[in-house]
Amino acid sequence: MINSNPSLARDLSLERALIRVKLMFVELFLFVILLIIQISILAVLILILFSNIFSNIHGAPYVPIKKKLIKSLLLFGELSPDDTFYDLGADDGRVLLVAAKDFGVSKLVGYEVSLWPYLKSRFLFHGLNPNKAVRIYGRIFSRPIYRKQLLYT
Repeated sequence: MINSNPSLARDLSLERALIRVKLMFVELFLFVILLIIQISILAVLILILFSNIFSNIHGAPYVPIKKKLIKSLLLFGELSPDDTFYDLGADDGRVLLVAAKDFGVSKLVGYEVSLWPYLKSRFLFHGLNPNKAVRIYGRIFSRPIYRKQLLYT
């Protein structure tokens, strides 16, 4: 038997309306979150594209060195903890990180003209002792190089 109570029918229709409103807010929230994610991805891709174009015009393109080669390269340079290591075109700082962590080099200086690899290196250097590593963003000719021990280009 169907209950013909009008207040119960009104309560049910209000409850259904509230559920619809809640679902609309959830859908709107998810839409906004996905839109923010898409815009963020697009912004990073645009940053990478313009960074590559800029570095191709003002220097060389960003081509990361293979991790296998870094240690043998630094062993060839006979690095010691007292050395100052300069990396011209430091890219994402891989060579600097290996020099700091595996060879204990006291002072590291990296020059990078391209914004994307520089930002990537800042992220990679986040956990490293800031007194140990010095990262300089810009062109090599913007600052003098003193007391060079090992100069890597």
